[in-house]
Amino acid sequence: MRWQPFVLVVLALVGAWLLGHYSGDSARAELTLDQPLTPLAQAATQPAAPAQSQMPSTAAAPVPGATSTPSASSAPTRVTQQPALTSALATTSAAPGPTATSSSVAPTKPAGDTASATPPSTTTPPADPSDTGTEPTPPDPPPAPATSVPSDELASASVVASADATSAHVTWETNFPTTSQGAEGTGAAPSVWAPSQPTPTSTHAFDFTDLSPATTYHLWLHDVDEWNRPLTTQLTVTTAPRTGTTAATVGNGSILLNGQPFFPLTTWSTCTNTIPDRIGLGFNLFMGEGCGHEQTISSALGGKAVAVVNATTKLANQPGVIGWYYPDELDGRVSLPLSPADVTSMAVTPPDGMLSFLTLTNHFFSGAAPLSIGRSLYPAFASIANVIGFDLYPLQNWCRNDAFQSVYDAQRELDTLAAGKPTFQWIEARKMDCSAALSPTPQTVAAETWLAIAGGADGIGYFPDEWSADVGTEIGALNTQITDLAPALLAPAVTASAPAAVKVGAHTLNGALYVIAVNSSTSPFDVQLQVDGAGSRTFDVLGEGRQVTAADNAISDHFGGLGVHIYVSAPDGWTQTSTQTSTPH
Repeated sequence: MRWQPFVLVVLALVGAWLLGHYSGDSARAELTLDQPLTPLAQAATQPAAPAQSQMPSTAAAPVPGATSTPSASSAPTRVTQQPALTSALATTSAAPGPTATSSSVAPTKPAGDTASATPPSTTTPPADPSDTGTEPTPPDPPPAPATSVPSDELASASVVASADATSAHVTWETNFPTTSQGAEGTGAAPSVWAPSQPTPTSTHAFDFTDLSPATTYHLWLHDVDEWNRPLTTQLTVTTAPRTGTTAATVGNGSILLNGQPFFPLTTWSTCTNTIPDRIGLGFNLFMGEGCGHEQTISSALGGKAVAVVNATTKLANQPGVIGWYYPDELDGRVSLPLSPADVTSMAVTPPDGMLSFLTLTNHFFSGAAPLSIGRSLYPAFASIANVIGFDLYPLQNWCRNDAFQSVYDAQRELDTLAAGKPTFQWIEARKMDCSAALSPTPQTVAAETWLAIAGGADGIGYFPDEWSADVGTEIGALNTQITDLAPALLAPAVTASAPAAVKVGAHTLNGALYVIAVNSSTSPFDVQLQVDGAGSRTFDVLGEGRQVTAADNAISDHFGGLGVHIYVSAPDGWTQTSTQTSTPH
C-alpha cells in the first residue's frame, strides 16, 4: 500500500526524537551538581604541579592537596637529622593524628547509560506541570579528592626556647599542619609528657611548667601531620636558679611552690657548709640546720633548693625558706592525760606563703605497738600541720630484715590519716640502734624508698644526714630518678594490685602510665601486676634496658629479693620514625 512508506518515515522520526531526548537528559544529569566543588575537589581536578618544599606562611596556610610554587627565599631552614631516641619509650605505638582522606574515587556511570533511570510514569501525574512524565537520572556524587602523601618530608624550623627557674616556653613551626605533644626528661629519653594539642596547625607553642630550678632538661616536640607522619624534634634547656621569696601552699595533695607541684627530697639538720654537696646529690629541701647557723641557711641554698626551719625561731621572709617544722616525733614527746583539744592547742601558724611540717613516730600504724597515748589522738595531730611525715626504720628501729612491707603499709595508713594532705617518709640510711649486720645497704635504701612512694608518699627524707659512700651513690641515683619522674609521681593514682609480698602503685599523666612495683621480701617471685588501663600497652622498665607488654591489664615479670621495677608506657603515637635535633634561638 502507498501509505506504508509514510508511516515508516513518521515512526523513524519519532524514534530518533525519543532516543535523543532521553540520552540527552541522562548525560546532563551526570554533570548536575547541587553545590560548587569544594577547594579540595577543585584542586583534585587540576593537573598536579611539581612538588615543592615550602614553609607555610602564617598569613595563609597551604591547603593539603593544593599546589603552589614558592620563591627560593621561602624555603625552610632544615635541621640536622639525629639518630633515633635511645629509649624504647619513643616507640610504643603508631602515631595518632587526623585520619588521612581516602584516595579512592567512586566509580561513575558512563554518559548515556539509562539503566538506572526511572521509567516514565503512566499512573501518577508529574508534580511539575512542565514535567514530560519522565524523571532524569540522579547525579552521582562528585569524586572524592585524591590525597597522596607529599614528597616533601615533614620538618620543623624556627625553634625558639626560653626558661626561668621552673618552666620553659618553646615555639616552633612545621611545614605542614600537625597535632603536637611535648615531653621532658633529664636523661636520654622522655619521662614526663605535657598535654597534647589536638588541633592541627603550622605554628606551635608549648609551656613546660613542672621543671626543677638550675637543672638541664632535654625537651621533645612530637608532631604528626594528616598523613600520620611523625616527627620528633629534640632540644636542651637549662632552668635558672630561684630568686626572691618562694610562696609555699598545698593543693591536690601536693606541696606547691609558686603554684607548681613540688616533690621534696630532704635531709635532717644538715650544716650550712655541706648544703652545696647535698644539692649536688639531688636534694632540694633541707629541714633544719644542725650547726647553729639556721639564720644563714637561706644564703646557702643558692636558689637551687628550699628550707624548712624550726618553728621556735619564727624565721620568715627569707629567700627559699618555705616553712616551719614541729619538734621531731611530737607524738612521742607528750604524755597522758591528753585530749584532742590539748593537741590542737600546740598548733603553730606560719605566715602566709609558708607551711608547717610534722614528723610522727610509727606508732599511729596498726602494725606497730601503740604509745601510752593510744591511737585515738592521731587525727588531732594530723590536723595541726600542712605536711605530715613519719619514720619507721625496720632495720635500725625494729631490728628486723623481714618487715620491709610495713614501709608500704604504714605509708598507706598515713595517707588515710592525712586526709588529702601531702605526706612524706624518712628512710634509714645508716646504722643507728641495731646490729651492724642489719645496717642499711644501697639495696635496702632503694627498696624502702620505692616502697614508700608506691604507698603514696609525696616526699622522701633520708636520715641521718651521713652515710657510707656506696649508700650515698645510691641516694644520688634515687634523687635523680625521682626528680625526673616527680610530676608523674604526684599525678592521679590508678588502681593497681599484686599478690604476695610485691607492693605496687600506679599513676597516669597526659596519656602516659607509670607503675612502681617492689618486692618487699628477700625471696624471688614471678608475679602478675594488675593495673587499670594497662591493657596491652608496652612498658619500658626504667634503667634495665628492656620492655614488657601487658595483656588484659596485667604485667607479668620476675622480681628478685627486694627487687624494684619501674614501668613507664608512653602516650599513644610516640615513634622514632623521624627525629631531628635543633638548637633553640
